[in-house]
Amino acid sequence: MGSFSNIIRRRIWQAQKFLNKKKLVVDEIVNKLKTSESVIIFQYQGLTVEELSELRKELKNVDSEVRVYKKTHYLKELLMN
Repeated sequence: MGSFSNIIRRRIWQAQKFLNKKKLVVDEIVNKLKTSESVIIFQYQGLTVEELSELRKELKNVDSEVRVYKKTHYLKELLMN
C-alpha cells in the first residue's frame, strides 16, 4: 500500500509543479500585454525555421520579440485575467 500512496504523492507533486509553471507563463504573458505598446498575435504555421529566425532577428533590431505559446495551454487562463 505504501508504494501506491507514493505514486499518488508523486503525481500530485508533478501536477502542482506543472500548474505553478503554467501560472508563471500566464503571468508573463499578461505582463507583456499590459506593458507593451502593441501586440501582434499570428499563426506561425507555414513559416520555415529560417523565416521565423529572420523575423526574430529583424524584430530584435527594433527592440521587439517573437514569443511562441501553445494556445491550448494558456488561452483560458489569459481570458480569465
